[in-house]
Amino acid sequence: YEWIDLVKLNNLNNPSGNDGGYKDNTSLSTNVAYGSNTIQYSAGFSSGSYREYWRVWIDFNHNGTFDSNELMVNRNSTSSGTLSSSFTVPTSGATRMRVSMKYSSSQSACETFTYGEVEDYTVNIGTNPIQGFDGGNSMSDVKMTLYPNPVKHTLNISLVDAAGKDYVIYNVMGQVVGKG
Repeated sequence: YEWIDLVKLNNLNNPSGNDGGYKDNTSLSTNVAYGSNTIQYSAGFSSGSYREYWRVWIDFNHNGTFDSNELMVNRNSTSSGTLSSSFTVPTSGATRMRVSMKYSSSQSACETFTYGEVEDYTVNIGTNPIQGFDGGNSMSDVKMTLYPNPVKHTLNISLVDAAGKDYVIYNVMGQVVGKG
């Protein structure tokens, strides 16, 4: 009766349908910056809406389990509209993110339940996502040079063929330090 119909985090945009309770989407990945990030998600319903409990975990310590301190989103809603939640990234490396939606009550990371859905993704932590590129655009169609690396005071940016494209530069704390 209900399922996860959208997960969107930086350049990951996965609208989906009813996957029968679980979908391994770890072949889909996105980059997330240190510091503040925002994830968007929504529920699909076959008839009327129900109260759904949303939780998102990220396995920061790479131990293959979702510990209580790795819970990034914990909320509930009866909306079929797109919801968003902000969370803070404290560490680095590629790891698994689990998005879980359960009917009627909150869930644990590896719980089996009758109504709702779970989807797993890969997140590459510590790399800054390119913001403002959409409509199928990617960095592959823009020539960019950034120097020096690491930067102390001045970052030089050179963009070729980037007309109509925006960018945002974040520091390692996830703070915006430049836009163009």
